[in-house]
Amino acid sequence: MVALPASVYKSQILSGLDDLALDYTGGDITDDRISFVVNDRAVEQKVVIEWAERNLLLIRSVAAFHMPEMARLPVAEVLVRANWGVTVGNFEIDMSDGEVRFKASSFYHEMKDITSLFKYHMQASVESFQEVASKLEALA
Repeated sequence: MVALPASVYKSQILSGLDDLALDYTGGDITDDRISFVVNDRAVEQKVVIEWAERNLLLIRSVAAFHMPEMARLPVAEVLVRANWGVTVGNFEIDMSDGEVRFKASSFYHEMKDITSLFKYHMQASVESFQEVASKLEALA
């Protein structure tokens, strides 16, 4: 099966965002990437969604806050423990600047419609990120 054009997946992803009631209108949209800020939840998060390269769907969420240097090691331990509880994706912290991230990915090789796959991963990403980041924000 030949891979579909990126524009087909783009429309499916945009439809999925609409179904999840996530407002991406103020973000940047290209043929293979969407970035926007979720600011109607407990913790503001920047979301970047990429697709097409290697038939890989990648969703990254980044906290609007950074952890202070003295809190990074304990937060790293909290994130490792949180990773045991998530079914999709993983948390990480950049030890050099304290940026907290959540990343989820999935291959969609030979799939004509990735809408349900995307919606599952996107919802899991937002919910997992909000649950853990809301507990960490007070430490920032």
